[in-house]
Amino acid sequence: MAEIAEALGTPLMPWQRYVADVALEVDPDTGLLAYETVVLTIPRQQGKTTLILPVWVHRATQWADQSIVWTMQNALAARKKWQDEHVPVLKRSPLWRTVEKDRRQPGAEAVMFKNGSIQQLVAGTKSAGHGMVVDLAVIDEAFAYADDRMQQSMLPAMRTRQQPQMWLVSTMGTAESTWFHGWCDSGRAAVDSGKPSPVAYFEWSADDDADPADPATWWSCMPALGHTVTEAAIRREYEQATMTTDGMSGFRRASLNQRTHARVDPVFPPDRWAAAADPTSAIDGPLVLAVDMPPDRAWVTLAVGGRRADGLTHVEVVDRRRGTGWISGEVARLLRAHDIRHVLLSAGGPAGGVLPDVQDGCRQARPGDDEVLRLVTGGEFTASCGRFFDLVTGDGLRHLGQVELDVAVGAAARRATGDAWRWARQSTDVDISPLCAVSMAAWAVDALPPAAPVQATPFVMVG
Repeated sequence: MAEIAEALGTPLMPWQRYVADVALEVDPDTGLLAYETVVLTIPRQQGKTTLILPVWVHRATQWADQSIVWTMQNALAARKKWQDEHVPVLKRSPLWRTVEKDRRQPGAEAVMFKNGSIQQLVAGTKSAGHGMVVDLAVIDEAFAYADDRMQQSMLPAMRTRQQPQMWLVSTMGTAESTWFHGWCDSGRAAVDSGKPSPVAYFEWSADDDADPADPATWWSCMPALGHTVTEAAIRREYEQATMTTDGMSGFRRASLNQRTHARVDPVFPPDRWAAAADPTSAIDGPLVLAVDMPPDRAWVTLAVGGRRADGLTHVEVVDRRRGTGWISGEVARLLRAHDIRHVLLSAGGPAGGVLPDVQDGCRQARPGDDEVLRLVTGGEFTASCGRFFDLVTGDGLRHLGQVELDVAVGAAARRATGDAWRWARQSTDVDISPLCAVSMAAWAVDALPPAAPVQATPFVMVG
């Protein structure tokens, strides 16, 4: 692997060579890799990317027919790093002659090698790895995952492989990063015990009581210091961190690799959101359909709202997929199949970009009905956020307990706008479009005048 890093033009620093020497140890009794899992936590800007690239190129070139996946929680960030850093470095190196071709279509990115190996980007979701076999999985920025769903989705894909290996790579996280911190706690315990383990654990971090202003602290936890990072650069970062209220928390996490315990206050009292979950809940009557997407345009969410038989408001996510080519057909299908009175879209938000697709779906299903599509204004979207909060805290709403919606609610924060507030799309890397969509749907159930009934089958969620 060190030779491959040299060929890529990114020779391994001493810390990287140490990780490679241990992580790729071979069990002399079996001739296979000794470690099934590699956990690496290190401050930012220490050379994580220049280690991960030779890790997967090594696996792809040294064995034939290897399936390699690399994922980050933020799909847009993963694609940018892969497209702007990984592939260009490989392309400039003599190792490019081992590559058959690279594929850059969004959602299908891959590097295919002449020996049958393939490296692919996969979405950082609970369904990642489904239908695949995987020899090497690299989960980057692991702190951002709230639980082990994504890891668990990968494991079945690795069961039949001869020497699978999973890498979990990240800077320490916040109070929400319980899954990755659990790995770190287990890794520390395993190292302290001195007993054999299938996990190779590496950590560079400052002691919790270390002085963040002392260069000795920086040298204790930044293995790239003196190689690609200078003391002067860290001094500037530290001084800037002291100028803002929460700047030091960010410096401790990013530069000293310390866990930060400050967390975003939950948008709902946890007991109220949990109490609103009802897996048997269903709408009894007409529906409203809401369309939303995050700023990075990686996903599109469709959600519905309506009344239950007992008068409570019901919301649920009915579809969430990558890309936009499916929207027109799915909107048309839902409109033909169900008594949907309004289709909602906030044209001033990120979903404004798919307005033509939604319009086309409405025209296909309801030609001549110009009233079915309702563009939500900025003020109305703000009102929908407040209304949704009131419904949840006032026990007036039910949801199904869907993972997509639970994750969005758990990551959401509020952003002030005048005398009111709305969901803050930019405050998190998590896609909160499911929350935005159900908020609009719940608001419309009360706020919009009833439209003419539509002959359709009763709504039943499928899939």
